[in-house]
Amino acid sequence: MVGVVALDQPARLAADDDQYTNNNPQNRPGGSLVRDPATQQVYLVEGNGKRLFPAIQDLDSHRYSGFIGVHDVSADELSRLPTNANMRAREGTVFRNPANGAIYIIDELSPGSYLKRYVTAAAWSSYFNYCGVAYGYTDVDSAYLNGYTSGPNVDPATSLRPDGQLVKVSSSSTTVYLLAESGKKRQFVTANDRLTHNFPYPVCADALVGTGTYPAGDNIRGRAGTLVKSSSSPDVYVVDHGGGASYAKRHMTSPDSFAFYGFASDPIQIWSSSEVSGYATGAHVHPVKSLLPDNWYKSLITNDLTMHRMYGAGMPSGVWNPLIDGARNAYSNGPIVVDFVEQPPSSNNDVWVDVANYPGVTWWGLMTFLTEGATVRHAHIKLNNLFGPSQAIAVHELGHSINLAHDGLDPDANGDGVEERDLQCGAPRVPQTIEDYDCYLQYPFLNTPANWDYCGVNHKYYSATWGWSGC
Repeated sequence: MVGVVALDQPARLAADDDQYTNNNPQNRPGGSLVRDPATQQVYLVEGNGKRLFPAIQDLDSHRYSGFIGVHDVSADELSRLPTNANMRAREGTVFRNPANGAIYIIDELSPGSYLKRYVTAAAWSSYFNYCGVAYGYTDVDSAYLNGYTSGPNVDPATSLRPDGQLVKVSSSSTTVYLLAESGKKRQFVTANDRLTHNFPYPVCADALVGTGTYPAGDNIRGRAGTLVKSSSSPDVYVVDHGGGASYAKRHMTSPDSFAFYGFASDPIQIWSSSEVSGYATGAHVHPVKSLLPDNWYKSLITNDLTMHRMYGAGMPSGVWNPLIDGARNAYSNGPIVVDFVEQPPSSNNDVWVDVANYPGVTWWGLMTFLTEGATVRHAHIKLNNLFGPSQAIAVHELGHSINLAHDGLDPDANGDGVEERDLQCGAPRVPQTIEDYDCYLQYPFLNTPANWDYCGVNHKYYSATWGWSGC
């Protein structure tokens, strides 16, 4: 079945190799901290969603400062992240109510399920006082504590050490464990792994740790969201935790992506090469370019697209020709797998470019697909001379012809089928792209594809010779 599909068809996001988060198109890595500028609420990106810290005490207890930065994001990005269970105080956090001197430790049963456990005087003496240095606590008011369900008391007569404590077999031991998951001991693989969690409490020596009293759980690596690199390489990675013992290092392959996520201001932990290589390699980190859903009838990695141009009566071909040449060459000569090859006008060519005066319309350029099912047979580009010759418009429409969709725009507000300008190029949604009107109608006034557009083509028509470089 042959049909014509207009440009305002819904965009489909590229299939990506990111197995950890899918909040497209931003694709922000798990472990990131994001903030809504309007409300100042802070969320943790985790498990393909966002988890709100409802109170400042909750956020402070995790001690991210100095390791993971908090980044303002757009309402658009927040809306794409499903809302998951709230983040309360970190397990093992010790609070005191100064009104009555009662001390509690926080126990996390599962994501979003927390208890406060009263620490008896006997437990404070047995489990907290003999850890090399004094065990601290944070004063909070009754209203905050009342937000937790009460769990069983911590008392040496009825319970073992509480989850959330750091322990080791003896004072001379260098192997450190975190008690979690109802009394399991989870070993930190390296000292630097433990450092990323920035625990405020001392490590308590307990000979029972060396027995079967506390069964072994999964090992613990660096905290998700931590930026790391080796001392011998410029490559920067993000630590990701896929649950249990599943950890990975995710390569930040591009300065564009690094800047887009705001990581330029975040601290980077420098480790030995062996520590960095000790992590499994996960998906690289980058946003995802939006793509149109159709596919060409032939591979654009190994085949060219034939192209012609035609001018209506009175059109200034001498002005338009070098601009269309520049647009074509920007794709054909760029780091990309698609070439546009000029041919005499023919209905058999893949891409038709028509320049004319199109009165009574508001568009500068328009691209439509002639399709057979979901397969593209031809792309028809119209350039409106009434708005003036422009290489940027030609580049924009040629990008649509190879399936690049709009990015960085607001939704269609007036129902005319065209997304709205937001008067900023690219960020905070995605990096700069020629498919964002504001990237060529105002600074930086692009008239060639941006790096992000080349990345989009490579996600659509992957070439192993180019790989994921820059994306």
